[in-house]
Amino acid sequence: MKTVVLGTFLIFFCSLFNTGLSQPVQGQGSDNLLQQNRKPMRMSGSKFYIEDRLLSKTEALELLSISPDLIKSYEKGSSLKRTGTFLLVGGIVVISGGIPVAIWGGVTSPTYEFLGTTRIDYNGLYYAGLAIAAVGELMIDGAIVCKIVGKSQLRKTVANYNQILKQTGSRNGEFEYQLGLLDNGMFGLKLTF
Repeated sequence: MKTVVLGTFLIFFCSLFNTGLSQPVQGQGSDNLLQQNRKPMRMSGSKFYIEDRLLSKTEALELLSISPDLIKSYEKGSSLKRTGTFLLVGGIVVISGGIPVAIWGGVTSPTYEFLGTTRIDYNGLYYAGLAIAAVGELMIDGAIVCKIVGKSQLRKTVANYNQILKQTGSRNGEFEYQLGLLDNGMFGLKLTF
């Protein structure tokens, strides 16, 4: 008799628990974001999406807040991309300033005749213009590397976020439970906040 009462109580408790507490607990984020955070995030260009919904920077950071390492990785990737943009614009400005200086230095350099050929004795302005253009070229090369590494870092952040969702089943702002045979092969009750 005790077994029947205990079994009935357990079935009643589980069904009550399943219908009453399996709904997501509302957190600080938007309702739409909480409903979609169970889904993997993807990156297209430099924008973050969940399915076809574009995420703002604050929404992406809120979803990535399940791990401090994800936030650091996101900030590192964003910082590298900003640095790449700065270097690209600066490199274009520097190289477009160095090329005219080099041309002007070549035009104003003295020429002389040597064994029937005309030779140009390039002055310091020509070499200074070449050096400035070379610095601009190096800045553009550095910008390309920073943008590629930054985008790679952001893609890695999204992949790590999706992997964490798969491994832990942890969802931001929700309460879940698993009763019975657990993921680790043991029997019991697993609560996830």
